[in-house]
Amino acid sequence: MSLASNVVKRPGSSMYYARMEVPVDVQPLLKRKQLWKSLGTRDPREAREKVLPVLIQWRAEFAELLKRRAPTPDDLQAAVWSQYEGELERDRLRRAALPTDAKVQEATRELQADIEAGKVAWPAEPLAQLSVTMDIIMMKDAAEMDRERRAILLAEYRKHLATGETALISAYADQAIERDRLLIERGSPAYRDLCQRLQRAQIQALERAAERDLGKFDGVATDELVRPPDLTMGNRFAVPGESIMELYDRFKAEKAGSARPDTWEQNRKLVKLFAEFIGETSHITAVTKKAVRDWKHKLALWPLKAADMKVFAGLSFRKVIDANVAIGKPTISQKTINKYLSAVGSFAEWLLQNEYIDQDVMRGNVSRDR
Repeated sequence: MSLASNVVKRPGSSMYYARMEVPVDVQPLLKRKQLWKSLGTRDPREAREKVLPVLIQWRAEFAELLKRRAPTPDDLQAAVWSQYEGELERDRLRRAALPTDAKVQEATRELQADIEAGKVAWPAEPLAQLSVTMDIIMMKDAAEMDRERRAILLAEYRKHLATGETALISAYADQAIERDRLLIERGSPAYRDLCQRLQRAQIQALERAAERDLGKFDGVATDELVRPPDLTMGNRFAVPGESIMELYDRFKAEKAGSARPDTWEQNRKLVKLFAEFIGETSHITAVTKKAVRDWKHKLALWPLKAADMKVFAGLSFRKVIDANVAIGKPTISQKTINKYLSAVGSFAEWLLQNEYIDQDVMRGNVSRDR
């Protein structure tokens, strides 16, 4: 289509418009056959200049839509598991940020010192008094208020799940659709199904958080829907400070002098891909012979220079492989696969030596291919 045919006037208007036919394969996704947009000018020369960015944007939107696909059962299961793991990780971070008794006492002492030094006129300045007092009360009661918030939220999620309401979970559903590039229309039966799945994951995560309030951190999901999309992925969660990547950083700190900084940086990226495959928040015992063997098989589908391709930006290890099935980029060689396995192998050896795992997970996975 020539440029001139993309710049037109609509009947009854003196302004020029950008116009483009929607490609046939995009029409079912966009639900339109033609796009129009005012260029805000009556000057034909200016219109020809303004139309180019509009056409470029439309073509980029078409390309993005074509990357989307109907969700598979594994896609839906991955979204559920991601929601469950993500909420538990957010809970872990909130707990790590809660003020300790020592912090509350320190704030109280600082307040007393400010009163004695005359920095706070007590009680002559009631607003200042109230503000400082509320800060200390909120610090002291932060854990209790968080428990109450979660209890209210859990009750609401259960009510919404029973009645088909999606208001609380819709933002998470929209994130999953965008993140995984799924063809799910908001408000459709498929959208409501996704929302209900995510609600069940959220309920399970909130129940695990309630167990953590009692000091129980080894709880697992009791809803049969809330499980990894692949049994290779762990269904036990790491305790704070012992996630796969946290242990890798500990390994690096102990062995820092054994390799160049750029080697450590590259190997960390490779181990992170493995962690994404088995679940980044999984307990370290998820690092097994079977996990490494299955990862090796998946690496045969890993696209060459995936980290440098915009089309894969923001996608997890599994999602990159799924996307490349349609895109068809060249995959890495066996030599490169061995390099990836070697990065995990040195880490696994350290885990074995330090009794985090009780088996040599790399035996038979690297040596046979070298």
